[in-house]
Amino acid sequence: MVEFQERRKGPRYLVEWHGLPHAQFARQVHTVSCDVCEISRGGARLRCAGLLAGSRHLVADGPDPLQLEVMLPIGLLTLPLACRWYDYSAETGLFVLGVAFTGGSATDLALLNEVLRQLGHL
Repeated sequence: MVEFQERRKGPRYLVEWHGLPHAQFARQVHTVSCDVCEISRGGARLRCAGLLAGSRHLVADGPDPLQLEVMLPIGLLTLPLACRWYDYSAETGLFVLGVAFTGGSATDLALLNEVLRQLGHL
């Protein structure tokens, strides 16, 4: 048996936010509804009812770019991301998607840092 090895660089916080991943394929942008259930400085875990953005697969078809938009009480957070893994939960009937943040504007990164600071002090 292979022993589990933690590779996260920072803490991950449990949240219950509604998110909108926007996937662009060629010149068409499709939006998928999801729930953000965990967040960290480097990425997030999303729950989605499906992984189709229009007729394209959110992970397998590799949209360029893929952005997550979350409206928070302190502002709109928009971050580019890359899908790292996904799984289907038969228990909930939802897909669970692990994503990594791949950049972002100075404003969005500052907003993310502020949100994480607030979550760490709750």
